[in-house]
Amino acid sequence: MLGAWEIAKMEESSLPEMVATGFDEATKNIKGAEYRPVLYCGKQVVAGTNHMVICKHTLSDKEGTEHVVAMMLHQPSPMQGGEWEVVSITPIV
Repeated sequence: MLGAWEIAKMEESSLPEMVATGFDEATKNIKGAEYRPVLYCGKQVVAGTNHMVICKHTLSDKEGTEHVVAMMLHQPSPMQGGEWEVVSITPIV
């Protein structure tokens, strides 16, 4: 399609084990798109821990439209309890 980005083939990244588990938990109920982690960027200690992951985002449309996004996940501290959650999804391309 004219003007659309053609996203390069990207290999799925191995996330640190705890982050991989949290990623699956936080994204399990997202409908209409698939997110595959391609790069683990790092973490930020706040009230809990934020993790930044670059993902290949594929829409569930007939074209299988692809994007690259930055996904921030939040891991609650043991004192907070609760589940991992997606804080933000920011388009890159």
